[in-house]
Amino acid sequence: MKNFVIEKRILKKYKGHNQDVVIPNEVEIIAESAFKNHHTIKSVYIPEGVTKINDFSFSNCNSLQRVSLPNSIVFCGDYSFGCCVPGNCYKNCYYLGNEDNPYYLLLKEYSDIENTPKIHEKTKLIIDGVGRHFDKLPENAYTRYDNAFYIGSESNPYHLLVKAINTDIKTCTIHKDTKIINVAAFKDCCNLEAMAIPEDVCSIGSTAFMGCTALQKVDLPISLRSISRATFKWCEKLKEIEIPNGVLHIGDQAFYGCESLINAVIPNGTLTLDKYSFGMCHNLQKVVLPQTLILIDENIFNSIKINTTIHAPADSYAIKYAKKNGIPFKES
Repeated sequence: MKNFVIEKRILKKYKGHNQDVVIPNEVEIIAESAFKNHHTIKSVYIPEGVTKINDFSFSNCNSLQRVSLPNSIVFCGDYSFGCCVPGNCYKNCYYLGNEDNPYYLLLKEYSDIENTPKIHEKTKLIIDGVGRHFDKLPENAYTRYDNAFYIGSESNPYHLLVKAINTDIKTCTIHKDTKIINVAAFKDCCNLEAMAIPEDVCSIGSTAFMGCTALQKVDLPISLRSISRATFKWCEKLKEIEIPNGVLHIGDQAFYGCESLINAVIPNGTLTLDKYSFGMCHNLQKVVLPQTLILIDENIFNSIKINTTIHAPADSYAIKYAKKNGIPFKES
């Protein structure tokens, strides 16, 4: 334990020099750059219970050869592993996982016209920022359903919704077998007014609905575990959002610029609110925050004058945050 700096279940820094690292069971979040530039590390075991690996957590660990990921991971940030881990190869993609599921996390992919990438049927998550090559494939590489293009495996060609067919679409019915929505999938679809995301979708990539300026209503499934960075950024007409109980993390700029948003309820169980998550939401009056929060970035509202009142349980981290930052609050 002496090699780890841990605060409120967040692993802030690794100070050791071991080749084989076993992360303590008490950790739930691995902070940004926590292991960055540790060139001696060859293997890392991440225990069940860890839910989030932040940007650059293991970047430039150029001796790292083996990583065991838990099934509890719901978010992996940009360059969290850099390009240092070989990964398990399947159909032109590389994955990280564990003994039960070596294909849990899509680590990196290659755009190869002659060998179209496939998504393994057990993949639950794509590292944030990866997936941009998928939207550059030739049209015959995709399976089309309604107004979107997909790729997957032979058993489920709809596993990953890659992108809308174009930014002019007004509606889109997502296939019921979809598990992941790609980064920037519906970005700048300015005529899209409503979206129902089916059950079993467990991951939505960053900027997936960014710039959908006509979007007023989104139905999120209870299977969703995190809301990535800038997912709904500049959705100016989004009036309300019901965040499912299973969501553990809300990423930076998730609702940035949602000027029509008046109230927001963060469910019990959510652990983190990242920077600018409600930035530039000028009409936001009330945010209900749960007892379970262990980290709130000091700039979640990003506004000179804050008109928002935080509602949270007495003596919760959220109330202490409000007091510290001079934000109006009411104890529940």
